[in-house]
Amino acid sequence: MHLWLRKFWHLLGNAIPIIYYFSSLSSKKAAFIMFIIFLCVFVLDVLRLIYHPFNHWFLNHFGILVKEKEKHAITGSTYYFLAISITIFFFPKNIATCAILYLTLGDPIAAIVGHYLPLTPIFKQKTLGGSLANFFTCLIIGVCFFPFIIALLGAITATLAELFSPIDDAISIPLCSALVLSIL
Repeated sequence: MHLWLRKFWHLLGNAIPIIYYFSSLSSKKAAFIMFIIFLCVFVLDVLRLIYHPFNHWFLNHFGILVKEKEKHAITGSTYYFLAISITIFFFPKNIATCAILYLTLGDPIAAIVGHYLPLTPIFKQKTLGGSLANFFTCLIIGVCFFPFIIALLGAITATLAELFSPIDDAISIPLCSALVLSIL
């Protein structure tokens, strides 16, 4: 149940790239707004980590949305808003939107499928089922923005970033994908 609630929370993150894509906001203004949100979330995370009563309150009210390893560390939301602000700032709207959707759709679908239909473990706690689900989700997203070959390479990049990233995949998926998409 916790997995589903956490992933539903992550799926709500799709509102940001969709609103950005259809808005008339410039990339600089949108990135600035996302950076302000990042700073707020970061400050709350830091306060939560240094002031234990606040962390206790936070975990009592929102703990179901937090991974076990994030209960006493920076949450994925902080990384998410940082990556979103950087991606929007440095890349054109279609590339940024696609790369962010790789994260907000591909990653939670990979986690759900990987949990219920793992097929076989392939790297750390990642599974073939989850990686295939991530790849096909990202491929479908990619073809909405780009020709098939570019979408294919973008989906491969997002899948590899989710699978092998040494840093939080909320940062690696959109940034690596956007970089590859912009080169193509």
